[in-house]
Amino acid sequence: GGSAGVSLSGSLFAVAWGDMAESLSTSVPLDLNALEQALLGMDCEDGRFGRLLCSRLGYQRVSAGRWEGSEESGLEREVSCVVKCPPKPMLPDQTRVVIRQRLQRQGGERLLLEREVGTLDIPYGESFRVQERWVALASAAGGGGDGTQRQFLQISHFPPHWVERLADSRCWLVYNDNVTLVSCGPDFEPGDYDERGFLTVPTPAG
Repeated sequence: GGSAGVSLSGSLFAVAWGDMAESLSTSVPLDLNALEQALLGMDCEDGRFGRLLCSRLGYQRVSAGRWEGSEESGLEREVSCVVKCPPKPMLPDQTRVVIRQRLQRQGGERLLLEREVGTLDIPYGESFRVQERWVALASAAGGGGDGTQRQFLQISHFPPHWVERLADSRCWLVYNDNVTLVSCGPDFEPGDYDERGFLTVPTPAG
């Protein structure tokens, strides 16, 4: 199956829609062309959106490969960077991050962005990847107006873990006894981050 008729042909990862949890659905006041241009700069410093994202996520030493492929069949590239780790037991001061991306325009009404993120230097970091699908659908009002963007999250090959929604937030907490991950959402402002560039989140119960 699929989500709103979105094709998964050529997908970065073989995960069915039903095996992913929808973590965000929101309206975006951009037409698909403008949104596509913004997503082409995701996870790098090529544009305003990319620079803002890199700043908020604390990316350092960002190196983005060239987009390869076509808009119709899917554009793919790989981005590498270094990020600081939160002050937790067993975590290093920083970790290398590798991000695989695929962006595809599906007709005039859909965009599909896939991201696969590996944090290589944290415990088990070589063993799992966080996989996401972002789907943008043109508004039913037509004219290329406001769209709806939906995000789906899949934790691939992660050791036994828990997933918890942060209270009054569109972010998810993914954790086990050794490591805690937080998916960043639009609810947070730069001032919410500490001096190391990390969010303060409640310690999971139990």
